[in-house]
Amino acid sequence: MKKKRVLFGLTTAVLTMTVLASCGSSKKSETIGTKSTEVTKQSSSSVEEKQSSSELAQTSKDVQSSVEQNSQTEILQNTIASSEEKKSNVESSIEVITSEEQSSETEQLVEIEPSSEVQTSEQESLTDVEATEVESSSEEKYYKVSFVDYDGDVLYENNVLENTIPEFFGTNPTRDADAQYTYTFNGWDKELSKVTSETVYTATYTSTVRQYNVTFKDEDGTVLSSKAYDYNTEASALDVPTPTKDATAQYTYTFAGWDKELSKVTADKEYIATYNAVIRQYKVTFKDEDGTVLLAEKLYDYGTTADKIQ
Repeated sequence: MKKKRVLFGLTTAVLTMTVLASCGSSKKSETIGTKSTEVTKQSSSSVEEKQSSSELAQTSKDVQSSVEQNSQTEILQNTIASSEEKKSNVESSIEVITSEEQSSETEQLVEIEPSSEVQTSEQESLTDVEATEVESSSEEKYYKVSFVDYDGDVLYENNVLENTIPEFFGTNPTRDADAQYTYTFNGWDKELSKVTSETVYTATYTSTVRQYNVTFKDEDGTVLSSKAYDYNTEASALDVPTPTKDATAQYTYTFAGWDKELSKVTADKEYIATYNAVIRQYKVTFKDEDGTVLLAEKLYDYGTTADKIQ
């Protein structure tokens, strides 16, 4: 900018000098013309009227002065031409300098523009963040939290505020026992924590193996033994008594096994002893009154009739 101001001042001075010189030259040219006319007239008058030599001498001086003025006029014209040439050079220099400065300013603007874009991007990002924060603070989020049983049945569900720990307001669930296990509620499949999305909690249970009574009885219903066994206890692991039965007059008895085959424990069971009855035999002896044996001793089954005794 300083270069522009200096050159502009120089150009103004040169133009001012040129105008002044032009004005001065024009006036002097008019004077020279007028004086030349006068000299011509005076020369004609001197010839015709034969003026004095003194007047001719004065006229000669005037002519010489006019010639000198013409020389000065040419010098001024040359000066004006030189000034115009300098003016043209100055204007060209101004245009070059102005072009260079504009180019430099344009490059600086180009260098600055990316920064402006970055600032604009950062401002947009900040605006987005601020908008998100405002939206988050103004809109509370709720998520559905469900508590379900082991089989998927819904026990309780509710919409819970984000970042709040849910609570179960239902009754603790129960689970029916099956043949093998009994069940006790043992809480949920995961720890209750702050809600950040829809969540499902599933009930869990502690299982306990069921036990069953296995009872052994005699054939008259007398309990020989009774004991609890875990579900699926093998028959070979059972404590099995060995029952006996007193003989009667007619029979003796041997244990024949249980009323059904022993099997793995899957429920309460009762086994009853069975027996094989063996008819008793008795000796039959015939003797005389003096004790003499008339017929040899012989065994007969209980209940054999007399006519079959020989």
